[in-house]
Amino acid sequence: MKILDTISVIEELCKAKKCYGIYFELGYWTDSFSFEDWLDELRKAIPIMFHKYEPYLIKEEYVQAIADECGYILLEGPEAKSTMEFNFDQIIGDDGPTRLNNYDGPLNVYAITFGPDGPLSENT
Repeated sequence: MKILDTISVIEELCKAKKCYGIYFELGYWTDSFSFEDWLDELRKAIPIMFHKYEPYLIKEEYVQAIADECGYILLEGPEAKSTMEFNFDQIIGDDGPTRLNNYDGPLNVYAITFGPDGPLSENT
């Protein structure tokens, strides 16, 4: 028997499937934000969850992750690693703005990436 925590799930899955992945935890929605304001800050902190040409429309595959305030992104195929790195570089954590996203607002999104051999990058 092996007991897995939330992050260990994606690590084991990436190892087993020989793929790449991102685990993310959304900044919490509190009473200090209206839900609409929280979504607006979220759109800036993790834009990959929203449609590029309709930035206020959440991509269908992310709706449950927003409800759960966390989620996994699994990537397979020849471009998996570069796609994972591109997506990760758009997610704003406590480290602040990245080379692909200059958002510096009140909401942060924790993210950690994994490959077939284990953890790769983390934005604390």
